[in-house]
Amino acid sequence: MDRVPLMLRWEPGGGVRVADLVRSGADGDATADPGVQAGDCLLAVDGAAVTGRTHGEVADALRGRPGDRRRLTLARGGQRVEVEVAAARLL
Repeated sequence: MDRVPLMLRWEPGGGVRVADLVRSGADGDATADPGVQAGDCLLAVDGAAVTGRTHGEVADALRGRPGDRRRLTLARGGQRVEVEVAAARLL
């Protein structure tokens, strides 16, 4: 599965919003929508709420080794959406 790096933006009040996605496949072309969309509000990672957490705490929650998965709870258009994504491998 292609990794989908998320660009996150911290909102006033402690919310976290997906500001943008950087999508690329093996050939460098954009891949299909992974289930996360720009503008989504990130509510939780693996069931743990992100509201009020620091940048570092959210990044740590998204990190993992190759093959690790993370379950994201998002708010989109007034509805809760659950998606599973590959964990981020951050340096």
